[in-house]
Amino acid sequence: MVRYFLFCFIVFCSSTIYSQDLQDFFFGNDSIESQKLSADTLNQQIQFLYKQHEHKLLISNLFRGIELESSLENFQRVANYRILLAKVYLSFGWNKKALSNAEYAQVMYRQLNQNTNQAKAHHLLTLIHYSQSDIANAHFYLDQCEVDKLDKNDPTLLNEHLLLHCMLDTVDNLKTIQSKLSRVISISKSSNATEQLIFAYQILGQQLYKHSQYANAKVALEKSLSLANELCDLDQQAKINLQLAQVEKQATNFASSNYFYEQYIILKDSLNSISLDEELNKIILKFENKEVRDERIDQAKNMRLFELKSRRSNFTLYSLLFSIGTILVAAFFIIQFYQQKLSTNEIIHNQNEQINRQKINELEQSIQLENLKSMIVGQESERDRIAKDLHDSLGGLLSTIRLKFDHLSQLPKEKQNQEQEKIHELVDVACAEVRNIAHNLRPGSLDNLGLIDALKDMLNRIKSEDGPEIIFQYYNMEQFVAPHPNFNLHIYRIIQEMVNNSIKHAKAKEILIQLSYKNGDLELIVEDDGIGYDAELIKRGMGLDNIMSRVGFLKGEIHIDSKPLKGTSSLVHIPLIQEEA
Repeated sequence: MVRYFLFCFIVFCSSTIYSQDLQDFFFGNDSIESQKLSADTLNQQIQFLYKQHEHKLLISNLFRGIELESSLENFQRVANYRILLAKVYLSFGWNKKALSNAEYAQVMYRQLNQNTNQAKAHHLLTLIHYSQSDIANAHFYLDQCEVDKLDKNDPTLLNEHLLLHCMLDTVDNLKTIQSKLSRVISISKSSNATEQLIFAYQILGQQLYKHSQYANAKVALEKSLSLANELCDLDQQAKINLQLAQVEKQATNFASSNYFYEQYIILKDSLNSISLDEELNKIILKFENKEVRDERIDQAKNMRLFELKSRRSNFTLYSLLFSIGTILVAAFFIIQFYQQKLSTNEIIHNQNEQINRQKINELEQSIQLENLKSMIVGQESERDRIAKDLHDSLGGLLSTIRLKFDHLSQLPKEKQNQEQEKIHELVDVACAEVRNIAHNLRPGSLDNLGLIDALKDMLNRIKSEDGPEIIFQYYNMEQFVAPHPNFNLHIYRIIQEMVNNSIKHAKAKEILIQLSYKNGDLELIVEDDGIGYDAELIKRGMGLDNIMSRVGFLKGEIHIDSKPLKGTSSLVHIPLIQEEA
C-alpha cells in the first residue's frame, strides 16, 4: 500500500513538472524576451535621467528597474541600480538610505567576483561614512581596497582612491596634500570625472582655509561649487556654500559671507522640501514596504523548505537508528567473543604507550638541546659581528684619530686648524658607529617608545625607494601588556628577522605584517610575494633557527607555508597566559 502511494505521488509530481515545462516552452520564451527588451529600454531611460539630473523621476525608474532586473535574475544590473540610487540619496543628504543601498550593492558585487565594481562600492561607502562623520568606518572601507587590491588595475579608481585618501588624511602637510590633489585634478580633467573634481577642489579649499590662505581657498571652493551646480548635487552645493561663508567671514568680507550663507539656507530649504515631498515619499515607502514583504515571503519559503528537509532528515534518522541498533547487537556478540583477546591487546598497548612516552621525552630533550644550540650559535655569531664592527670600523677610526692627533704637533700652525676639523669629523663618525652598534644590541626605541612605535621605526629604516613595499597593521595592541621585560625584544627580533629574510632571500616586492592581540593571545602574520621555497629541499639556516628558538622560548607555535614562486606566509601564535619565561 505504501509503495503504491509513493508511486502515485511521483507520477503526479512528474506530470505537474512536465506540464509546467510545456507551458514555458510554448509561452515562456516570448514573455522573457519581452521583459528583457523592456529592461534594456528602461536602462537607457535611467542613464538618460541620471545625466540630466532628473532625480525625482530617476528614483521612480530605478525602483522599477530593480524589480524588473530581479525577476530576470540580472543581479549585476540590480547592483548598478543600487549604486545609482545611493548616489541620488547622497546628493539629497539622505545618508542612511544611501548607506543601505551601497552596502547591498557591495555584497552583490563581491558574490559576483567583480573587483572593479566592488572597489567603486567601497569608495562610495567611504564617502557616505565620511559624510556621516564616521571616520573609522570610512578608513575601514578605504583600507579594505588596499588589502584586497581591488582598484590596482584601474587608473580612474586609483585616482579616486588617492582623492579619498587626501580627504581622510590629517597628517600630511599642506604642500604634500596640494601635490597629491594637483595630480588628482589633472587626471580627473583628462577623464572628465566631474564628481572627482568637485571633491578635489573642495578638499583643497578646506586645507587652504585651515592654513589661513583665504583667497586661494575661495578660488578652489568656487570651482567646486560651479561643478556641483552642473551636477545639481544639492547637498554638496549646500556644504560648499557654508564653507565659502566661513572663508569670507574669516577674510572679513561680511557681505559676501552673508550672501553665501543665504544660498546655504536656500539649498537646505530645497533639500527639506524634497524630503517632505509627499509623492516622492509615497513612492519610496511603497518600494521599501514591497521589499520587506518580499523578504518575508522568501523567509516563509525558506522555512517551508526547512520543514520538508527536516521531515526527510527524520525519516533518514529513524532508518539510521534502526541500522545502528542492529549493528550494536552484532557488535555485542563480537565484543563478547574477543574480550579475552582485547585484554591481551590492552597490555601490549600499555607497553607501547610507555615506549612512546619515553620517545616523546627524548624528542623533547633533543628539541630543547637543538634550541639551546641555535641560541648559542646565534649569540656567538652576534659576538663575532660585534667584534668585527669594533675592529674593522670603530678600531680603525680610533687608530686613525690617534695617528692624526700624534701628527698634529708636527704640522705648521696654519694647517693645525684644518687637521683638527678632520679629527672632529672622525670623532663624529666614531660616535655614530657606537650608536649603531648599541642600537643593534638593543634598540633604544623599544624602551622609550614601546613595541608598536619601535617596530614602525625599524620598518621605516628598512624601507627604501628600490626596496619592497612594507605594510604594517596592528589591532587591539593598546590592550596588550608584555608578560615579562624581554618579551617585546623577542617579538621585535622575530619580525626583524622575518622581514630581512623576505628582502634578502625571497626578493619580495610587497611585505604584509599584521600584529594582533585577541582572547589573551598574541598573533603575528608575515606574508610576502617573493620567490618562496620548498621546505623539503632547502635546509634551515641560522636566521630561521633563531626565529624558531625565540618562538619556542616564548612557548608559542609557528607555521610556515611556502611554495616556489608563490610567496611565503608565516603565522606565529603566542599564548600570554603562561608562566614567566
